[in-house]
Amino acid sequence: MIYRSGALVKALKTGRRIIHEGHEQIRDDPYTELSISIILQAVTDYRTLLKSRRKRYKRKDTEENIKDLEEFFRSDWFKTLTDLDGEMLIKRLKEETKHGF
Repeated sequence: MIYRSGALVKALKTGRRIIHEGHEQIRDDPYTELSISIILQAVTDYRTLLKSRRKRYKRKDTEENIKDLEEFFRSDWFKTLTDLDGEMLIKRLKEETKHGF
């Protein structure tokens, strides 16, 4: 595991900075930076796709891309990058998008 879930959840909310053990730190390690960037991009893409799913004129590949990202969140690679629960992340992102956040 490269990145712990508590810090990742906070990184999802705060962007460039993480909170770790009560102290704000700037991410320095390039591997940590890469793993965070991969996950944050997947989350951003997933949110965008879920929102576009509700539009009348959505792209034909929207559902396929959603499934691909859900597979990523459930994958061993995702588990290598973080100890965040991929199923819980999917559920929270769907709820967030459903309620318009």
